[in-house]
Amino acid sequence: MVRNWFWEIEANQTGPDYLFFADFNPNQAQRLAELVRQHPLPGFKYYRAIDRLCELHHHKATYDLYIDEYCYESIVAQIEGKKVGNVWIYDLITVCGADLKIQRGYGGGSLGGDVETDLIVKLLQAEDLAIAKWEIIYGGVGYDYKDMATGTSAVELLDYLLDRG
Repeated sequence: MVRNWFWEIEANQTGPDYLFFADFNPNQAQRLAELVRQHPLPGFKYYRAIDRLCELHHHKATYDLYIDEYCYESIVAQIEGKKVGNVWIYDLITVCGADLKIQRGYGGGSLGGDVETDLIVKLLQAEDLAIAKWEIIYGGVGYDYKDMATGTSAVELLDYLLDRG
């Protein structure tokens, strides 16, 4: 059985935010974006950010966002520079270049983690995509960000996700 990518964060009652980062080989950026676009992401809405600040890389870029449908309007408004209140609880998937980031603000909304975990597993199983490193982090809102798990291969991440108990 495959566990949600944030299983250990919840087991240790840490947070409040959950983050997953995966860096793929730089020459596979287009393939990464294609695979994520092709994967069903129920509960998420697609947004193409064009020449906007990428929080993953801290510079302007064109990238893909998948935003939980409950926070979509507010998050898009923030990206577009409109004044809106802070969004505390959200689910967000970012694909920028050869990098993937999954964020769950305050542990995420009502989407659970199955959709995100299914996406991670699909990407790891793609024969034409190679992960260079990954990390699962928790923290935020006054708490330091800390590593929960890290690795440098698909095998390590799949092993981490598999419940062998």
